[in-house]
Amino acid sequence: MGIENQRFTNLRVDFLTNAAMQSILMEMPLAMYACDVNGIIKFYNAEAATLWQMHPTIGEDTWRAVWKLYRQDFQALLSEEFPIFRTLKLQVRHSREELLAERADGSIRHLIIYSYPIFDENNLFNGAYELIYDVTDQKKARTHHQIISSVIESAEDAVILKDLQGLVIGWNNGAIKLLGYISPEIIGQHISQIIPTDRQKEDEQIMELIKRGERIRHYETILKHKSGRWIPISLTISPIRDENGKIIGVSKIAREITQEVAVRKMLELYNKKLKQENQYKDQFLSLASHELKTPLTSAKAYIQLILHNANKHRKYYTFATKALLSLGKLENLINGLLDVSRIKIGKMTYTMAEINVRDFVENTVEDVRQFTEVSRIQITQLDDSRVMGDKLKLEQVLINLLNNAIKYSPDGEVVQVAVKKIQNKVVISVSDHGIGIPPQSINLLFDRYYRVNHTADNFPGLGLGLFIAAEILKKHDGTYWVESTLGEGSTFYFSLPLS
Repeated sequence: MGIENQRFTNLRVDFLTNAAMQSILMEMPLAMYACDVNGIIKFYNAEAATLWQMHPTIGEDTWRAVWKLYRQDFQALLSEEFPIFRTLKLQVRHSREELLAERADGSIRHLIIYSYPIFDENNLFNGAYELIYDVTDQKKARTHHQIISSVIESAEDAVILKDLQGLVIGWNNGAIKLLGYISPEIIGQHISQIIPTDRQKEDEQIMELIKRGERIRHYETILKHKSGRWIPISLTISPIRDENGKIIGVSKIAREITQEVAVRKMLELYNKKLKQENQYKDQFLSLASHELKTPLTSAKAYIQLILHNANKHRKYYTFATKALLSLGKLENLINGLLDVSRIKIGKMTYTMAEINVRDFVENTVEDVRQFTEVSRIQITQLDDSRVMGDKLKLEQVLINLLNNAIKYSPDGEVVQVAVKKIQNKVVISVSDHGIGIPPQSINLLFDRYYRVNHTADNFPGLGLGLFIAAEILKKHDGTYWVESTLGEGSTFYFSLPLS
């Protein structure tokens, strides 16, 4: 039978008759069983029983009882095609047959089976045994690896893998497209080949973070193309771990952001230019306001003199009164521009003192009533709380809210004023039943020069009143907000801390 078969013969005879040898085989981490010339099982170890999910009866059950076998295409094997059957029939070994086995619970395992004949000391055929390797887990891992490799290879983004020494070990089609190097040119090369010299230290610092198991997202840098040009990219960097969780490398997913960087630079230039233009505009408004203030004061004084001496001439009295009202509006506009200029350069001054809220609201409402119907403004609720503030500046806030409420309630609807103490604050509200404000405009109301589109043509103004009011309230540690329903009206609130 030859030297090799003789070696197997002696070993197998010893194994079938030696209890010590059977004890060793029983603990072997490899499935193994043996049967006689009739296929009746004479021995199997613990690993075989676990793999079969059953314990055949020694001396009674045959190899046919343990499972069903299939080819890789899931075509079932006939009994005469089983490796053990062919070995029993032909008395020769059958090496490395890769098959699928269906176990008792219906699960499928991937197996590599070796089948050997057994001869006694007289070279008489005594049976056969099989060694069975369960490679299911390796198959799954290989399939998982293939899936991951396929995903990486087909990804649009560049995927670059490197080991802990910085050598490139993976380079997908996305990386070829982004950086120009084909895999043979870059695999095995150091990653520093594509990193700017002045950013090598950054890469080393990132490596230290990765070695600690951290992950970095949306890190913006530049990488060198094969042609020598630098490409702006956004990186997501993650550790690569082995099956035991040990970090063995680094994964870099790179996405080109050339367009995003260009747009960002354009926006930065635009904002810089806009800021500069706003500075010029603020300088102009400040200068113009001051220059207009002087002749306005003179004109107002002369008209007051005319008005004082025009009592006997009704027509001139009327003209002078209207001129004075117009000058008053112009003065308010100029004061608004001056306030904006002072706010911008931080020169708005405040004289703080304790204020009785009841007196403050009643007096301010009374001042506004002089220029409208008395019944149009109603105080629905008052409180005797006290706050610290600049009385004139806070009057400016409330007057602005009252004038807006009257202006945007053109049908003579009542404007309501209420004061409530809520915890350590006092809240003052002004409500109207006018045209209301679109939801998309509410958050913009307190911006400088903002005018609600559907009101700009019908209601004149510069859009400064609420901006100035908001700045005044901020200096008082106050808050402000709006509730409004289009077509039904609005309520403006502001709160001040109690003194």
